[in-house]
Amino acid sequence: MPQDFSSQLCRDINASPTPRHCVKTVKGLLTAQGFVEQKRTQFARTPGKYFLQVGGTLMAWIQPERLKSFSIAAAHTDSPNLRVRPQPDTESANCNQLGVEVYGSPLLNSWLDRDLSLAGHVIIENGDTTTTTLVTVEEPCLHIPQLAIHLDRTIKSKGLQLDPQKHLTPMWYSDAPFRSFLAKQCDTVSENILSFDMQLFDTQKASIVGLEKNILTSSRIDNQLSVFCATYALLSTAPLETVCPVAFFYDHEEVGSQSAIGAAGNLAANTLEQIAYSCGLDRTRYLAALASSFLLSIDGAHATHPNYADKHDSQHHIALNGGLVIKQNVNQRYATSSETAAYVTSLLKNIGQVPQRYSHRNDIPCGSTIGPIASANLAIATADIGVGQLAMHSIRETAGLEDAQSLVALCQSFWQ
Repeated sequence: MPQDFSSQLCRDINASPTPRHCVKTVKGLLTAQGFVEQKRTQFARTPGKYFLQVGGTLMAWIQPERLKSFSIAAAHTDSPNLRVRPQPDTESANCNQLGVEVYGSPLLNSWLDRDLSLAGHVIIENGDTTTTTLVTVEEPCLHIPQLAIHLDRTIKSKGLQLDPQKHLTPMWYSDAPFRSFLAKQCDTVSENILSFDMQLFDTQKASIVGLEKNILTSSRIDNQLSVFCATYALLSTAPLETVCPVAFFYDHEEVGSQSAIGAAGNLAANTLEQIAYSCGLDRTRYLAALASSFLLSIDGAHATHPNYADKHDSQHHIALNGGLVIKQNVNQRYATSSETAAYVTSLLKNIGQVPQRYSHRNDIPCGSTIGPIASANLAIATADIGVGQLAMHSIRETAGLEDAQSLVALCQSFWQ
């Protein structure tokens, strides 16, 4: 496993404890390679490399001279976590605590007994203007201790039972009110803080493990691994004559994508239409370009847990470093069709890869991703694919680095 690839991936994930931090990291990679930021009110009319940020969502593209179709790779920047409430200061049994709200569907037990800290953004009033400041607190300052077994003997017979309202309030190792603490981080006073969006994160860094050094363990593998692998591929993509390579990195996937910047909103369609107009297309030709386009929806896939192999269909086991996964579901929880599966299979064949196939058990509800939502909104042929991983939605997930490299190679093939 090339050390530069694994080191880069770990470094980028470590720098991205929140969706906006993830977008900032991607922006840094893009601008270093000549991509130019655009505003929603004005798009460049000339061929070039561009990106647009709206909150925790980012779109990047390489604009051709004559647009006939889009080749889109999409992923999401958010991960399940705990987020600080607007009025978080609380106390119990002489301990300072912070009120938190559960975002998405995390494996709650994985947040216990971890060295936690805070990251997010703060909106500050400066006279007649406001500024948004990204904040990362590197030092551990929060814990959610598990109850000692001596005080809960039923855990052996009933298992761990967590009430998300009662049992996830972290201990806050500070005597300062939360807003005062934030003000100090932003070099201002608490009265100037208009609002904030802060979340907890695990301070343990991403690691490369295993004797072969080909396994990644980290927070936020779902789905920052997909975001960064797609970004690395886009950076190595040369301009094409009639095809526009596009990367969409959405926020809010973990809560259903129903937001102004999520996959269920109109931001993607509006951006693609602006790109089309910048290339001289009218709406009829823009719709024709969409009809000729393709979307790769990239998200984590469930690798088979060796201790729970019966949770998978017996003919569809997924191995770490066993190859990229094509995800299919007849109930449209994934957007892959027979035609789009065939196309991805041919792309993988071009790079010497054979796909793994994921099909969910009939007796367990199947999860979903941005693929069906984006495909329905844009009316674009779509395939849902991803890298196999274990402990999805845990604070610490596991994936294969060889699969991550295959994802970069697939995106490169797709865009060329």
